Amino acid sequence: PVEADFIKKGIGNSLQCLNVDDTDLPKTGFKTEMIGRIYSHVHHRSILGFKGLFLCHTDGKTQNMLDFSLHGEESKNPEKKQGADQGATESKLQQET
Repeated sequence: PVEADFIKKGIGNSLQCLNVDDTDLPKTGFKTEMIGRIYSHVHHRSILGFKGLFLCHTDGKTQNMLDFSLHGEESKNPEKKQGADQGATESKLQQET
């Protein structure tokens, strides 16, 4: 596996490790675009926010972020989409011009 090769190539005797984390990013503030409901495994219920996926490398002393991504979850009801619909987006753009 890639992880095993990565750990073996560590510097000296230091342990090298890859961390993968999925974090709930709850809504804060008044206005947030493209936000939706996500299932929180911490609260065991739906919350308003995003999911953050992070890949980090650590040697036991320092931690470096290698990659990240933000995700929303699809609604169970296909007629009820997460985020702004096309009409709301067009209305917002007309207001700004």
